[in-house]
Amino acid sequence: MTKTTTMRLIFTIILSIIMFTSFAQNLEFSEALVGNYKEGRFDENIKVEIASDEEGRQKNELFKVIYTKDGQGAQTLVYRDIKGSQLGEWYSTAKGQLFIRFVMKKDGSLIAEIGNDTNYDQVIDTYREFTFQGVVESSGLVVFHGKTNKEQIEGNDLGEQDRAKCDQEIATLKQYFIDNEECLVYETKGERLYVIAKRYGSHQTMKGVLIKYTDLDGSYDITHKVDIFYQPNRGEYGSAFQIFKCGEKSQLERYTVTMEDKTKAITLNGVEFKRVEP
Repeated sequence: MTKTTTMRLIFTIILSIIMFTSFAQNLEFSEALVGNYKEGRFDENIKVEIASDEEGRQKNELFKVIYTKDGQGAQTLVYRDIKGSQLGEWYSTAKGQLFIRFVMKKDGSLIAEIGNDTNYDQVIDTYREFTFQGVVESSGLVVFHGKTNKEQIEGNDLGEQDRAKCDQEIATLKQYFIDNEECLVYETKGERLYVIAKRYGSHQTMKGVLIKYTDLDGSYDITHKVDIFYQPNRGEYGSAFQIFKCGEKSQLERYTVTMEDKTKAITLNGVEFKRVEP
């Protein structure tokens, strides 16, 4: 037995011990996962093939899954390395319609789990388990060590990149409105409105933020991005109060705005915000 073979055998044994004595391990895709898998209950089969041609690699194709079921024609699904994805251990078709991950169970068996997630932002629901048909070559497997999709959703809702964007947006709003000495400030108990007022001919507009604050430690949260505008045809003010939840889909909250004398007070939904003089 050569030295290389001995080292490979030792590595395989160590990896097998780790696999067997721990919970199921999520795996990164590698050539060791290529082969046939079978699902018993519905007599379904998948064949995993690596993307080997240059054209496929240029399209970020990692592997293909050929799905067959008794009495039906074969269906080919192409799985790609999705740049910037939050999927973690999961792989997805180009349109995100079907997900797959590879798992080494604690008994040493290898499975491919099929799942779907119509929202593309929740923990993926698994509904099929295909068992590898053949001898598992443990030494060729690579254990996934990143954050799983579940961990990212439960412990890091936005992900590193999106959280950095949120931090930047909050800093920009703070600089442009809250820390801006040119802003008009209106206040009621527990809430404060910061706006920059501009006039375009007969059209007036105010843009700013609405915050909730506490007197105890000076902390605050931006709750809305605000746009208040005069409507000459109606003789009243309209508004758009966008709920500020960074990383989530934008939603507007209905606000009625009245300003008898905006140099003294603004009324939002019947609550008077008095002008805070510098």
